[in-house]
Order: sequence, then structure tokens, then C-alpha cells
Amino acid sequence: MDIFISYSLTGLKTRVYSIPLVIIPYKTAGSSQSESSQIKNEKDTPVTYANFEKLALGSALKEAEDLLGKAKKISDMEGGVIYAWDGNDMSSISVIVKDDQIIEKNQTDLADRKAQLTPEALGQIQDGMTLDQVKAILGDPAITREAKTDDGKAEVLYEWKQADGAAVTLVAVDGQTVAIDKPAV
Repeated sequence: MDIFISYSLTGLKTRVYSIPLVIIPYKTAGSSQSESSQIKNEKDTPVTYANFEKLALGSALKEAEDLLGKAKKISDMEGGVIYAWDGNDMSSISVIVKDDQIIEKNQTDLADRKAQLTPEALGQIQDGMTLDQVKAILGDPAITREAKTDDGKAEVLYEWKQADGAAVTLVAVDGQTVAIDKPAV
């Protein structure tokens, strides 16, 4: 079964991907809490947030494979080829490669979920704030997506996520905030 994803973080261009839907069980019946806690042990996999940060846009797929191991080819598309590496639990890293260069990188569930999104903090977050202003309130974010747009601009999606999944996201293009999304307070 394929799942279709269409998004436009900045309104600049919508991307549509068709990727295989893979269901991975988090915890099997009868497994203990200690077994499920071991699932996310970063020592078992090179697919970590630290290694995600080391991936540089413009580098070759071979450099990513030297760091993360052999990539799985997920899909060919007009804008490039999607490759992915699965981590523990539901975590992953994916890249889009065009002309043997990484033009986009994404990570899912690799960063610690330490944000404390209190009603007071969320009430302070306003449209038009800079990344530094939001960081002053919420602390350091995780980068979940980094890409170069067709016109060469750097697009970055920052995320502050807490353990229950609630998150604040900020999209910046060439260092300028273009969108902030937060839970209602």
C-alpha cells in the first residue's frame, strides 16, 4: 500500500511523494517495559539525532552511507530519489538525492522530547517571532527537516516536542521565520 504525502511548509512549492506504508510494531504482546525501553537505545543503531546533524546538504549519498550504513531506496520522483534508514522504534532518517547530492534531509523521532509546552509558554509564542525569540521561551529545538528550495534558499523546520506528542513548529527560510504552528491554549 502506498501513502501519498503532500505538503508546503512555506507556501513556496508543494511536494507530493508516494512512499510505501510500513507498519512497525512498537511493543509486542507479553514484552516487558524493560524490553520496550531498550528499543530506543541509540547504541544499537547509527540512526541518531547526532548523525542526522552531521549530514550536510550538498554532500554525496556515499557520505551518508559511510555514516549511517546502506540506505534503502524508497522512491524515484521528479525532484530526486528518496533514501531512508530505519532506527530503533519508529525513528528514521530520510534524504532526497538529486544529481548525487543530498538536497533535503528529514528525521522522525530521533530527538529527545524534552520541551515543556506549558499554557504560559505557549501564550507567549506569537506569529512573527524570530527563532531566537522562540528559543528564549522554549529552549533549543530539534531540526526535523532541512532543504534547499528550487531557488537555492535554505528551508529549515524546527520542532519543540514534548513526550505526549504536543509540538510547536517553526519554519524558517534563509534564517527568516515564515510560519509558526502551536497547539491551542
